[in-house]
Amino acid sequence: MFDYALEFELVDRNFARIFTISKDIIEDIGETKRSHIPFTEKEIKLLWDNVNKIKYVDVLLIQAYSGWRPQELGLIKHAISDLTEKNYTHRTIEELRNEINKI
Repeated sequence: MFDYALEFELVDRNFARIFTISKDIIEDIGETKRSHIPFTEKEIKLLWDNVNKIKYVDVLLIQAYSGWRPQELGLIKHAISDLTEKNYTHRTIEELRNEINKI
């Protein structure tokens, strides 16, 4: 974005290109970085078994299959899916917006 601003003379320098991070900070980030912990098959089965019994289990399933972050999922008014048939088609947020706007 700074490159764009620099090209159109909105800024006089690209701070993103001249910014450096100290080695201490890079090491701290490496030490504190958490790895991704995927759901096990047993956990997924447990979620499916409780999809109509426990609130928001459907949301967890959508996140597990789509990879959306909680905030991304929260921005969608209605998730277009058929969880009763265990059928979920991954769509982009833009595709979902278009479908929701048609309703």
